[in-house]
Amino acid sequence: MCFIVQTEARLATKVLLMEVHVSPNAGNGVRFSTHAKGIIMQLKEIMTSAVHTVVPGCSLVDAAKQMESCDIGWLPVSTGKKVVGIITDRDIAIRAIAKGLDSNRTKVEDVMTREVFSCPSDSSVSDVCNLMENKQVRRLVIKDGNDDLCGIVSLADVALQTDDAQSGEVLKKVSQPS
Repeated sequence: MCFIVQTEARLATKVLLMEVHVSPNAGNGVRFSTHAKGIIMQLKEIMTSAVHTVVPGCSLVDAAKQMESCDIGWLPVSTGKKVVGIITDRDIAIRAIAKGLDSNRTKVEDVMTREVFSCPSDSSVSDVCNLMENKQVRRLVIKDGNDDLCGIVSLADVALQTDDAQSGEVLKKVSQPS
């Protein structure tokens, strides 16, 4: 059984309508989540700003070790703060290992994805969701006003920070065959 309780919160001069979902089936018996109705969530609220990157000349072994130590599945490939590609664990497995390439000698730039989709840091979460849906990607690079890397956002970030309907719709559209 799930209860929906609507309440009002006054913050500064804004009045936010909040929905509180209470589910007795989750965790320790009760799960609370909130969503402010009518308020546009900004990308800065959900993106990861502490970004791990790799340089194009790095070996695949070193990139994979960094992914493993950080418990992540992808890294922006950058020269300074300029992103020139992304490398995923799947890129390493499919484009290198499956083809018999030596992961100690093969460089990230040899198998990375060069087409990088990005969003400005002042975007709304809705804009991010639309871009993910339209490009059918699960990860985006976030750039500041100077076109420099300032964060990343993934479908998981969207799922954890937005309501189930919005994240479910993004997942559905990203997963459709192109």
